[in-house]
Amino acid sequence: MGIRRPTRRQFVQLAAAAFSGGLLGTFSGCGREQADSSGPAGSPPSECDDTVGLSEEQRQARDAVEYVSVTVVEGQRCDNCDFWEPPSRPDACGGCEVVEGPIAAPGYCALWVAMS
Repeated sequence: MGIRRPTRRQFVQLAAAAFSGGLLGTFSGCGREQADSSGPAGSPPSECDDTVGLSEEQRQARDAVEYVSVTVVEGQRCDNCDFWEPPSRPDACGGCEVVEGPIAAPGYCALWVAMS
């Protein structure tokens, strides 16, 4: 299975999100507390939030598309997105064709596209 490239529309959306995230990222932490990554039972593994191995640009791009490890949009999860890359084992994080780093199955980002 080859790597599927995002469409022009998806690329433009990602570029716009990354650009706006760069402009607004400076203020994103103002007045907010960090969420506890341990989460309740049944939540995705905390390693899915681990961005230590990513560059600053990759982290900013991930933030720009508003990736979260647990979706707030009913019916739209990473594991039912067309860009989802399943994990090699059930207890591991998956991946994404357009968002770098570990991805949680119940996660979500602004680039979500229904599976075709």
